[in-house]
Amino acid sequence: MFGKGTYFAEHSSKSDLYAKPDNDGIRRTLLTLVCLGEAFRTKSGMTEFNMPPCAKCSLEIRASCTCPSKGDTFDSISAVTKDEGGSVDLPEHVIFASYQAVPLVEVAYKHHAECVCNLCRRC
Repeated sequence: MFGKGTYFAEHSSKSDLYAKPDNDGIRRTLLTLVCLGEAFRTKSGMTEFNMPPCAKCSLEIRASCTCPSKGDTFDSISAVTKDEGGSVDLPEHVIFASYQAVPLVEVAYKHHAECVCNLCRRC
């Protein structure tokens, strides 16, 4: 929804939506330090982006930006939540360079039969 980067969530429940269980029902997610730098805050999708937008005009740097100093980009993209006029329920961030993220630990967990989280209530 916000380009071809690596997505991170502030809330584990958001990551849980994407963590597919293995044959034993174990899901895995990473607790990661992420350096967003100067983030471009967007209220709508930006699917065509392969890198953060231009820091001056906020357009896609390769196809749309006509600024003379091409190459000055934001460091990441942050999606604005619906309660702030954006398009996502929970905050999410996208980076485009692997050096911006440092995985700290893998978290393995399992939803139990009596689980009442939003994901389990949908099933």
